[in-house]
Amino acid sequence: MRMRRRSVLAATLAIGLGVAGCGIPDETEVRVDGPGPSPGFASAGGVGDAPPVRESAGSREQFVQNFLLTAAGEPRETYKRVRGYLAPAVQDEFKESQEEPPVNLVRVRSTTVTDDTNGASTATLQVDQVGVLDGDGRVNPPVLTATSYTIGIGQVEGKSGWFVTAPPNVLLLNVSALDSNPLVGYYEPQTIYFWNLERTALVPDLRYMPRAVPPEGQPTEILDRLLGGPSDLLQPAVRRLPAGTKRTGTVPDTGDRLEISLSAEAGAPDYDPADLGRQLMWSLPPSLRKDLEVKVEGQPPRVITMDQAYLDANQVRPFSETPERFAILEGKIYRLKSSPNGGQDSLPSLLSDAVNHDVAFASLASGSGVTAAALVVTRGQGRQLIVGANGGDRPRSFTPVGPENQSIGRPVWLKAPLDTGLVVVQGKLYRFGLDGGGLTQVGLPGIPGAVSAVSAAPDGRRLAVVAGGRLWVAVLGRDDRSVEVLAVRGVTTTLQQLTEVAWSGEGQLTVVGLRAGKSTIGTVTIDSVADADLSYELGGGAVTYLVGAPSPGSVEGNRIMFAAGGKGYDAQGPEPIIQADEIVDGPSNAQPAVAPFFMN
Repeated sequence: MRMRRRSVLAATLAIGLGVAGCGIPDETEVRVDGPGPSPGFASAGGVGDAPPVRESAGSREQFVQNFLLTAAGEPRETYKRVRGYLAPAVQDEFKESQEEPPVNLVRVRSTTVTDDTNGASTATLQVDQVGVLDGDGRVNPPVLTATSYTIGIGQVEGKSGWFVTAPPNVLLLNVSALDSNPLVGYYEPQTIYFWNLERTALVPDLRYMPRAVPPEGQPTEILDRLLGGPSDLLQPAVRRLPAGTKRTGTVPDTGDRLEISLSAEAGAPDYDPADLGRQLMWSLPPSLRKDLEVKVEGQPPRVITMDQAYLDANQVRPFSETPERFAILEGKIYRLKSSPNGGQDSLPSLLSDAVNHDVAFASLASGSGVTAAALVVTRGQGRQLIVGANGGDRPRSFTPVGPENQSIGRPVWLKAPLDTGLVVVQGKLYRFGLDGGGLTQVGLPGIPGAVSAVSAAPDGRRLAVVAGGRLWVAVLGRDDRSVEVLAVRGVTTTLQQLTEVAWSGEGQLTVVGLRAGKSTIGTVTIDSVADADLSYELGGGAVTYLVGAPSPGSVEGNRIMFAAGGKGYDAQGPEPIIQADEIVDGPSNAQPAVAPFFMN
């Protein structure tokens, strides 16, 4: 970890202080409880952005909860905040250091406070380890395995309130401190971006910004995070800034634009400063996004604007507030009225009557002037994948890919470029391409068990996989003939026996699993921080598949559609259950047993 303005926070204890029912009833329909917290940045730092002080607790239980928040917020103040909770007898154990202390995120399952014989108290915590928060706002996988901690509590003569008399031996932070709700948490989830290795698209990297950092300080902080490099998971698949690149000043705001000053290393021949400008533009919160002037030592200034190249850099960008929606009814693809223009636009021309029949699953995607379709169609007693595209030099005709099979899932497309897709066949993951040929198995090192569901992020380099009932995020390497899993990370959720997954935000997944034995839809961020924020309670049968449509620059999202109990559901549609009259030009006697999906 590099050293910069936050190094003063570097505090450790000589002893190593650190903190350290919803479901499917038998006879009910779907109920939409409403969306989760809105994504976006807090508007200002200051009052309310720091954790509560020691004296604010009204009970011992509240004191413990407050103590587990002291490592949150502006890193420069961590040392002062934690030390303020310690009894004088143990304050000297918390010594300032030039290294940042690891902040271990835990999800507290229970807290029990008991009285000791000497008049003091002991708090016993039962926790789940979530990860390690670093100074650049990354949440790395957990390094600890402990599920229980104790904290000694007592009073100090002549002083009011409680003190920590026996701290745990690691620095703990309750994961609730990272809640995106500003009434609960002290950080805002943030997406920063790195270019993929081919420089064809930006790849999101989930971080957390302390709300105590005011808007005027955020551009400099975000630039520092870009200079610090990607998270461990993304490193194999994205480009770092040129080695040795430093900023030579803060990022001032002139009113019309932001000014970035960088050392000469940023002018390396294989890195265009315009790429950095667009990378930083997308990484800024919308309220701060404006033109940039990039100054590299020894080069003339470059002005980067929000032009078409800026828009094209983010593959999520084509999604509008009203994404294109489709549904499969009686083996045929139709538009839904909830699409743009009321769904009155024609179907993509490649979905001619000759091919648009006997469809079980479908995936449509567009990009770079190409529209591609992957259809799983019924063939006698089995099913087969057929693939076609038009636009550019692509023919309209569809080509069968692989043999007929009885167990084949919904295919997904990888973008940037749009030439490759993935599909689950008999519990294994396979690649297919627009260039014809068959199915090629994709190895999943580190992911055990049979694969039941896969979902691709719009950036084309991240994949979510459900295998063996567990959830994983993978980072991909690609060329024109192959897909390789470069790194994986397990994602934990309180839901059990997962079956379905979909990207619903740039850093969020929507999943289907069991809670108390009942099928439930929940959400979880890819770092396991925001877990199972349930917005939907299902009814009428198990979920058979799930799709999502992320929004650009939004960690979280709630645009999902799914099928359950033979019916189609749209979380943002006019009604939760997709009705027959929402299907454009559908048969008059149609039943609402549809399989809905978005255009990617």
